[in-house]
Amino acid sequence: MIGINAGADDYVTKPFEREELRVRVHAGERIVEMETAMLTARETLRYQATHDAMTGLVNRTFGLETLWREFARSARTGRPISIVMGDLDHFKSVNDLYGHAAGDRVLADAAKRMSSKMRPYEVLLRYGGEEFLAVLCECSASDAEKMAERLRRVLADEPFDVEKKKVALTASFGVASCSHAGGAGIEDLIRLADEALYRAKAEGRNRISVAHLRPAGPKKDEG
Repeated sequence: MIGINAGADDYVTKPFEREELRVRVHAGERIVEMETAMLTARETLRYQATHDAMTGLVNRTFGLETLWREFARSARTGRPISIVMGDLDHFKSVNDLYGHAAGDRVLADAAKRMSSKMRPYEVLLRYGGEEFLAVLCECSASDAEKMAERLRRVLADEPFDVEKKKVALTASFGVASCSHAGGAGIEDLIRLADEALYRAKAEGRNRISVAHLRPAGPKKDEG
Protein backbone atom coordinates (compact mmCIF):
# COMPACT_ATOMS: atom_id res chain seq x y z
CA MET A 1 0.00 0.00 0.00
CA ILE A 2 2.99 2.29 0.51
CA GLY A 3 3.54 2.34 -3.28
CA ILE A 4 -0.13 3.17 -3.95
CA ASN A 5 -0.02 6.00 -1.41
CA ALA A 6 3.12 7.31 -3.11
CA GLY A 7 1.29 7.58 -6.43
CA ALA A 8 1.63 4.19 -8.10
CA ASP A 9 -1.36 2.96 -10.12
CA ASP A 10 -0.86 -0.75 -9.45
CA TYR A 11 1.51 -3.28 -7.95
CA VAL A 12 2.23 -7.00 -7.76
CA THR A 13 3.63 -8.98 -4.88
CA LYS A 14 6.20 -11.73 -4.90
CA PRO A 15 5.96 -14.44 -5.84
CA PHE A 16 3.97 -13.43 -8.92
CA GLU A 17 2.52 -15.19 -11.92
CA ARG A 18 4.14 -14.26 -15.25
CA GLU A 19 0.76 -14.04 -16.99
CA GLU A 20 -0.63 -11.78 -14.29
CA LEU A 21 2.44 -9.51 -14.60
CA ARG A 22 2.06 -9.41 -18.39
CA VAL A 23 -1.62 -8.44 -18.12
CA ARG A 24 -0.92 -5.71 -15.56
CA VAL A 25 1.94 -4.25 -17.64
CA HIS A 26 -0.26 -4.28 -20.72
CA ALA A 27 -2.99 -2.46 -18.79
CA GLY A 28 -0.46 0.12 -17.66
CA GLU A 29 0.69 0.66 -21.24
CA ARG A 30 -2.90 1.30 -22.32
CA ILE A 31 -3.31 3.88 -19.57
CA VAL A 32 -0.13 5.68 -20.65
CA GLU A 33 -1.24 5.64 -24.31
CA MET A 34 -4.65 7.07 -23.35
CA GLU A 35 -3.07 9.85 -21.29
CA THR A 36 -0.67 10.68 -24.14
CA ALA A 37 -3.55 10.82 -26.62
CA MET A 38 -5.54 13.09 -24.29
CA LEU A 39 -2.58 15.46 -23.88
CA THR A 40 -2.04 15.53 -27.65
CA ALA A 41 -5.72 16.24 -28.28
CA ARG A 42 -5.72 19.02 -25.68
CA GLU A 43 -2.65 20.63 -27.25
CA THR A 44 -4.22 20.36 -30.72
CA LEU A 45 -7.39 22.06 -29.50
CA ARG A 46 -5.36 24.78 -27.79
CA TYR A 47 -3.43 25.44 -31.00
CA GLN A 48 -6.62 25.53 -33.08
CA ALA A 49 -8.19 27.98 -30.64
CA THR A 50 -5.25 30.40 -30.79
CA HIS A 51 -3.97 30.13 -34.39
CA ASP A 52 -5.21 30.93 -37.87
CA ALA A 53 -5.62 27.68 -39.81
CA MET A 54 -4.55 29.15 -43.16
CA THR A 55 -1.39 31.04 -42.22
CA GLY A 56 -0.31 29.42 -38.97
CA LEU A 57 -0.11 32.85 -37.32
CA VAL A 58 -1.87 33.55 -34.05
CA ASN A 59 -5.48 34.44 -34.73
CA ARG A 60 -7.13 37.81 -34.19
CA THR A 61 -8.66 36.95 -30.82
CA PHE A 62 -5.44 35.66 -29.26
CA GLY A 63 -3.34 38.36 -30.91
CA LEU A 64 -5.52 41.20 -29.64
CA GLU A 65 -5.46 39.70 -26.15
CA THR A 66 -1.67 39.92 -26.36
CA LEU A 67 -1.92 43.53 -27.51
CA TRP A 68 -4.20 44.42 -24.58
CA ARG A 69 -1.79 42.77 -22.15
CA GLU A 70 1.27 44.53 -23.58
CA PHE A 71 -0.54 47.86 -23.74
CA ALA A 72 -1.38 47.56 -20.03
CA ARG A 73 2.25 46.72 -19.29
CA SER A 74 3.31 49.79 -21.26
CA ALA A 75 1.04 51.90 -19.05
CA ARG A 76 2.71 50.50 -15.92
CA THR A 77 6.33 50.75 -17.07
CA GLY A 78 6.23 53.78 -19.34
CA ARG A 79 7.98 51.78 -22.06
CA PRO A 80 6.92 52.44 -25.67
CA ILE A 81 4.64 50.13 -27.59
CA SER A 82 4.03 50.14 -31.33
CA ILE A 83 1.90 48.31 -33.84
CA VAL A 84 2.29 47.84 -37.56
CA MET A 85 -0.79 47.18 -39.68
CA GLY A 86 -0.20 45.83 -43.17
CA ASP A 87 -2.44 45.06 -46.10
CA LEU A 88 -1.47 43.27 -49.34
CA ASP A 89 -1.86 45.57 -52.34
CA HIS A 90 -4.34 44.59 -55.07
CA PHE A 91 -4.75 41.14 -53.53
CA LYS A 92 -8.22 40.78 -55.04
CA SER A 93 -6.60 40.48 -58.47
CA VAL A 94 -4.74 37.35 -57.31
CA ASN A 95 -8.01 35.70 -56.33
CA ASP A 96 -9.71 36.87 -59.52
CA LEU A 97 -6.94 35.69 -61.87
CA TYR A 98 -5.76 32.51 -60.18
CA GLY A 99 -8.57 31.45 -57.84
CA HIS A 100 -9.07 31.54 -54.10
CA ALA A 101 -7.00 28.42 -53.44
CA ALA A 102 -3.99 30.10 -55.04
CA GLY A 103 -4.77 33.26 -53.08
CA ASP A 104 -4.77 31.27 -49.85
CA ARG A 105 -1.32 29.91 -50.66
CA VAL A 106 -0.06 33.43 -51.33
CA LEU A 107 -1.41 34.55 -47.95
CA ALA A 108 0.36 31.67 -46.24
CA ASP A 109 3.61 32.49 -48.05
CA ALA A 110 3.32 36.18 -47.15
CA ALA A 111 2.75 35.27 -43.50
CA LYS A 112 5.80 32.99 -43.53
CA ARG A 113 8.00 35.67 -45.08
CA MET A 114 6.95 38.34 -42.59
CA SER A 115 7.25 35.96 -39.63
CA SER A 116 10.88 35.36 -40.58
CA LYS A 117 11.59 39.05 -39.85
CA MET A 118 9.91 39.09 -36.44
CA ARG A 119 11.79 38.68 -33.18
CA PRO A 120 10.72 35.81 -30.86
CA TYR A 121 8.95 38.09 -28.36
CA GLU A 122 6.99 39.98 -31.04
CA VAL A 123 3.59 38.89 -32.32
CA LEU A 124 2.32 38.82 -35.89
CA LEU A 125 -1.34 38.01 -36.38
CA ARG A 126 -3.75 37.75 -39.23
CA TYR A 127 -6.05 40.68 -38.53
CA GLY A 128 -8.57 39.76 -41.22
CA GLY A 129 -8.66 38.95 -44.93
CA GLU A 130 -5.31 40.01 -46.36
CA GLU A 131 -4.58 42.30 -43.42
CA PHE A 132 -1.88 41.62 -40.81
CA LEU A 133 -0.98 43.24 -37.50
CA ALA A 134 2.38 43.19 -35.73
CA VAL A 135 2.57 43.91 -31.99
CA LEU A 136 5.98 45.36 -31.09
CA CYS A 137 6.68 45.51 -27.36
CA GLU A 138 9.06 48.15 -26.00
CA CYS A 139 9.53 49.44 -29.53
CA SER A 140 9.78 53.13 -30.42
CA ALA A 141 8.19 54.72 -33.47
CA SER A 142 11.50 54.83 -35.35
CA ASP A 143 12.24 51.18 -34.62
CA ALA A 144 8.67 50.22 -35.59
CA GLU A 145 9.11 52.05 -38.89
CA LYS A 146 12.30 50.05 -39.50
CA MET A 147 10.40 46.83 -38.79
CA ALA A 148 7.65 47.88 -41.20
CA GLU A 149 10.29 48.47 -43.86
CA ARG A 150 11.70 44.98 -43.31
CA LEU A 151 8.21 43.54 -43.69
CA ARG A 152 7.56 45.59 -46.82
CA ARG A 153 10.82 44.53 -48.45
CA VAL A 154 10.51 40.83 -47.67
CA LEU A 155 7.28 40.85 -49.70
CA ALA A 156 8.32 43.20 -52.50
CA ASP A 157 11.86 41.98 -53.18
CA GLU A 158 10.93 38.53 -54.45
CA PRO A 159 7.88 37.55 -56.56
CA PHE A 160 5.45 34.91 -55.37
CA ASP A 161 5.01 31.53 -57.05
CA VAL A 162 1.40 31.41 -58.23
CA GLU A 163 0.26 28.58 -60.49
CA LYS A 164 3.78 28.14 -61.92
CA LYS A 165 4.09 31.88 -62.55
CA LYS A 166 6.10 34.58 -60.83
CA VAL A 167 3.73 37.24 -59.52
CA ALA A 168 4.94 40.49 -57.97
CA LEU A 169 3.03 41.45 -54.85
CA THR A 170 3.53 44.36 -52.47
CA ALA A 171 1.94 45.58 -49.26
CA SER A 172 1.23 48.92 -47.60
CA PHE A 173 1.85 49.53 -43.90
CA GLY A 174 0.62 51.88 -41.21
CA VAL A 175 2.63 52.38 -38.02
CA ALA A 176 1.27 53.75 -34.74
CA SER A 177 3.29 54.21 -31.58
CA CYS A 178 2.98 55.69 -28.11
CA SER A 179 5.59 56.33 -25.44
CA HIS A 180 3.15 55.16 -22.77
CA ALA A 181 -0.57 54.60 -22.44
CA GLY A 182 -1.35 57.87 -20.65
CA GLY A 183 -4.97 58.89 -21.06
CA ALA A 184 -5.30 57.28 -24.49
CA GLY A 185 -6.84 53.92 -25.24
CA ILE A 186 -5.79 50.92 -27.23
CA GLU A 187 -8.60 51.64 -29.70
CA ASP A 188 -6.83 54.92 -30.54
CA LEU A 189 -3.63 53.06 -31.32
CA ILE A 190 -5.42 50.67 -33.66
CA ARG A 191 -7.40 53.49 -35.28
CA LEU A 192 -4.29 55.55 -35.99
CA ALA A 193 -2.46 52.56 -37.45
CA ASP A 194 -5.45 51.89 -39.67
CA GLU A 195 -5.59 55.53 -40.78
CA ALA A 196 -1.85 55.49 -41.49
CA LEU A 197 -2.32 52.34 -43.57
CA TYR A 198 -4.99 54.01 -45.67
CA ARG A 199 -2.71 57.03 -46.17
CA ALA A 200 -0.04 54.68 -47.48
CA LYS A 201 -2.59 53.19 -49.87
CA ALA A 202 -3.74 56.61 -51.03
CA GLU A 203 -0.17 57.80 -51.59
CA GLY A 204 0.55 55.01 -54.07
CA ARG A 205 0.84 51.73 -52.10
CA ASN A 206 3.99 49.70 -51.38
CA ARG A 207 5.00 52.21 -48.74
CA ILE A 208 4.82 53.05 -45.03
CA SER A 209 2.96 55.80 -43.22
CA VAL A 210 3.60 56.59 -39.54
CA ALA A 211 1.30 58.04 -36.87
CA HIS A 212 2.18 58.88 -33.26
CA LEU A 213 -0.17 58.40 -30.31
CA ARG A 214 0.75 60.75 -27.49
CA PRO A 215 -0.66 60.61 -23.97
CA ALA A 216 -3.52 62.93 -23.26
CA GLY A 217 -2.48 66.13 -21.51
CA PRO A 218 -4.08 67.60 -18.38
CA LYS A 219 -7.57 68.96 -18.80
CA LYS A 220 -7.97 72.73 -18.81
CA ASP A 221 -9.89 74.25 -15.94
CA GLU A 222 -13.39 75.19 -16.93
CA GLY A 223 -15.10 78.38 -15.95
